[in-house]
Amino acid sequence: MRPRVSRSRVANAGEKSIEVFMCLRSWFGRRRRRAIRPASTSRAARRPRGFRALAARACRRPAKAGRQLATRGARDANRAAAVERGRQLPPRGHSERRRGLAVRSPAPKNRRMHRSLLFACALGAFLPRAAAEPPPPLPAIEVTATRVEIDHAPSIPTDTLFDTGDTQLRASARPLLDAIARALAKDATTTVRIACHTDDTAPDNDQTGEYDHKLSQQRAEAVQAYLARHGVAARRLTARGFGRDKPVADNTTDDGKRANRRLEILIAGEVRPPDVADLAAYTRAIKGKGTLIATIATSQGTLHCQLFDDKAPITVANFVGLATGQKPWTDPQTGKTMRGKPFYDGLTFHRVIPHFMIQGGDPLGTGTGGPGYQFDNELADLTHVPGTLAMANAGPGTNGSQFFVTEVETSWLNNKHTIFGQCREIDLVGKIAAVPRDTGDRPELPVTIARITFARAP
Repeated sequence: MRPRVSRSRVANAGEKSIEVFMCLRSWFGRRRRRAIRPASTSRAARRPRGFRALAARACRRPAKAGRQLATRGARDANRAAAVERGRQLPPRGHSERRRGLAVRSPAPKNRRMHRSLLFACALGAFLPRAAAEPPPPLPAIEVTATRVEIDHAPSIPTDTLFDTGDTQLRASARPLLDAIARALAKDATTTVRIACHTDDTAPDNDQTGEYDHKLSQQRAEAVQAYLARHGVAARRLTARGFGRDKPVADNTTDDGKRANRRLEILIAGEVRPPDVADLAAYTRAIKGKGTLIATIATSQGTLHCQLFDDKAPITVANFVGLATGQKPWTDPQTGKTMRGKPFYDGLTFHRVIPHFMIQGGDPLGTGTGGPGYQFDNELADLTHVPGTLAMANAGPGTNGSQFFVTEVETSWLNNKHTIFGQCREIDLVGKIAAVPRDTGDRPELPVTIARITFARAP
């Protein structure tokens, strides 16, 4: 059963059909002027009626006339639907209120004009529906609360982001890009490479290839600009368009061409020194507003250390990022970049000296290893007292991952090492420092770091 056409459904269509209607009225008026005009020549008799009156009012009040036109178009469509269902209707011109169609149909002599107007309504109603058809469903991309998948290039068909030949993002694509922007904004350690591809197989010097390259480049830059406006640092974004395809599917089929017309967003971890902005990113998931506390679980006991994120924000950001796995680092044994893996888990205190300090954080266990980068000191008005948590280094600007905790006061180290925390369990520090060791101050039985976690003091 065909549903009835409501007035509200075609109201906007009627307004948009006024221009079409006026063209039809002009053409029809020239051919049927004598047939439509009554025989009387009085002013009252020559006054336009029915659809001709509606056309005249359209010039003065097009919005109202469009709604009236849409109402009449809806009535006629309802009448046609009723006839198809087998209903017996009275001739046109009789009242049809009781049958739920309309208050009154136009006079029979205006029937041809009525059909033309109904065509205009139908045309105006069809075009908005065609333009408003929903785009293909957006592809699913792995997005979590804190980050997107690293070293993965999700592929998005370009026709879900852009209209054909256009470089302006569709409104329907914004929720997907918003989700990616939110995830990237929470993880400042990643870089984003935006690559737009086409299904063009023409030579590089072909005019079509040049057009596709320019179109792809502009589309990639449009996505780059959108992400930059929504919280992703511009320095992390790069965009590139391709004039020739790098096919991922058969380019001879429609489905294959659609798969090849794609935009890839490669999220890559970046091994680099820490900066101040990393502190907020790495500690965002830690609840509370109190002092930042690090809990270092070892094979000999647990240390609780207050971190000085106000005095040494870069060093604290580095320590938290490595301990939680949020900061990428380079494995010195394999040269591979490690992402999402806590750095300190399983490492040992490779150097212990009684009545002095314990030192750890070297993935090689020799005192020469690190995360693959170095950064400068943050020297504040702090001194080395018992329980001081500080960075080990080989001179200015050589901080990496190694740290030490003092057992006693070590004033000769002041202004040479970055102090970024204070530990409570000094007796545990002395216990670890007193374990049997070899001539290189390496413990004979390894003292390992099981895990480092973080919380805020109440």
